[in-house]
Amino acid sequence: ERKQEKEEKGKKFHRVERCYGSFVRSFTLPDNVDETKIKATFKDGMLNLQVPKSAETRHKAIEVKVE
Repeated sequence: ERKQEKEEKGKKFHRVERCYGSFVRSFTLPDNVDETKIKATFKDGMLNLQVPKSAETRHKAIEVKVE
């Protein structure tokens, strides 16, 4: 839920605006993601997502020797 408050004071008036409401964010995942191993944690207002690649699309490291 998103909350926003704005307060404005003057000599002859006092105005407070409040906005409340829920919102949704969405995004699409690439094809090379293993959907069964996705993890999400929410702590201190921070959402952390772990989206691992699937095993067949992981690249192997190749050592290249330079002479």
